[in-house]
Amino acid sequence: MILAVDLGKTSCRAAAAGRRVEGAGAPGLAAPGGVRAAEAAILAVAQRLGPADEIDEVIVGAAGALAAPDAARALGNTLLGALKVERVAVTSDAVIAHAGALNGQPGVVLNAGTGVVALAIG
Repeated sequence: MILAVDLGKTSCRAAAAGRRVEGAGAPGLAAPGGVRAAEAAILAVAQRLGPADEIDEVIVGAAGALAAPDAARALGNTLLGALKVERVAVTSDAVIAHAGALNGQPGVVLNAGTGVVALAIG
C-alpha cells in the first residue's frame, strides 16, 4: 500500500487504500524544528489511516522541501525508520500539486494559502 501525503503549513492531508484523512500541518521543512514537526504531523495522519505495517511506500509533498533539500532527506530517513517502509520519497508540495492536478501533463499550478508556490512544466 502507498501512503500519499500533502504536508502544508496549514494542514496535512494523507490518503491510502481509498481512505483520506486530514490533520494539523507543520511550519515547513526549512523552519527550525521543521523536520521534527513534519514527522509528527505525518505520523499523526498515518496512524488514523490504519496499521502502519500495511504501508509499503510513502510519498510526501512537503512545504519547504525545495528550499531545504537536506531537511527533505532527513525527513525521508526518519520516516523510513518510523514507519518501517521499503521506500520514501520527499518532494515539494508544488510537485505533488502539479502531479495531482495535471496527471503528468504539461501545465501550471499555482497554490496560494499560508504560502504561495507555483510550478510550470512544459
